[in-house]
Amino acid sequence: MAAMEPGRHGEAPERPRLTELLPELAERLEGLLRERGEPQLAEQVKSLRIVGACRCGHDFCGSFYTAPRPIRRWFRRGRQIEFLTELPGEVILDVVGGEIVYVEVLHWDETRDAVARACAGGL
Repeated sequence: MAAMEPGRHGEAPERPRLTELLPELAERLEGLLRERGEPQLAEQVKSLRIVGACRCGHDFCGSFYTAPRPIRRWFRRGRQIEFLTELPGEVILDVVGGEIVYVEVLHWDETRDAVARACAGGL
């Protein structure tokens, strides 16, 4: 995968875009956010990169960070947007300071497997 190759001069590898790794999830999230009156968040979906996987170790978890892992208790400064019926499994977006920083994905095997493959490549 070209997006995972190291950059020039020892730069960190470019992280995969959500739209490249999980196009169905990205498309559906963007549409659902627009339906819910969240156009600013919907616009972010196209540029989201998967910068790290959740480290909880649960076999049903395919959650991932879209921003550098924040400080402890970061979620108290933000809000969550739940998509528990519109998508397979359970999907919840964590938003801090108007930015999508974490996508919690539970019980959606295709997403879990894609995130695990991408993260095994060096995330």
